[in-house]
Amino acid sequence: RIPAFSPARLMWKASALCAALVGEFWQSVGAGPVSNSVAPGLIPAPSPSPGFNVNASLDVLHLAWAAYCNNSALEAWDCQWCHRTQGLLLLSFMTDAQAGTQGYVALDNHRSRIIVAIRGSKNGANDILDAEFWTKHFPPLREGAMVHHGFLAAYSSLRNATLTAVSKGLIQCPKCTVLVTGHSLGAAVATLAATEMATMSSVPRGGIHLFTFGSPRVGNA
Repeated sequence: RIPAFSPARLMWKASALCAALVGEFWQSVGAGPVSNSVAPGLIPAPSPSPGFNVNASLDVLHLAWAAYCNNSALEAWDCQWCHRTQGLLLLSFMTDAQAGTQGYVALDNHRSRIIVAIRGSKNGANDILDAEFWTKHFPPLREGAMVHHGFLAAYSSLRNATLTAVSKGLIQCPKCTVLVTGHSLGAAVATLAATEMATMSSVPRGGIHLFTFGSPRVGNA
């Protein structure tokens, strides 16, 4: 369980609240443009990026939150966050006891994509990784690319299982897109995973999409 007043719980609740408010706001205005009429002296809020789709974003948000569910719930794809996207086949449930990390890789045949989702901070081991803020070189990138030491350690704890599962999925669906997502600590790990996959000689033909929520700064680039 996440402690009642831990930073991880506060971040999780803040992200959930923001997502809910964004969804309710756009439904109330019919996904129309944001008015730039504001009080004098205030900076108007930017309009959404062209092509931004709230419903698609909420779909991915639920995929990210599904990484908090246990193995059996993901195998049956009936966890509390699974209802927005049906029919996923779990390829791998990744976990590391020492680092306290967790995630999953699933095949979405209906949308021709492979989902990689990494869980955010949930335990003391994660809190320790979050606090390891000094930087370290990220090997897939050229010298000078430095990343958060704890985030790299979290990624390293799941790296082999993640890449193996993605390769397995691409054998079953060679044209699939790889969608990498996560929340909080999971967002940072997802960023490193997507970056490494993009530097590999055999980049997925469908491309790699990174969509994160509540991501901290991962490195210096």
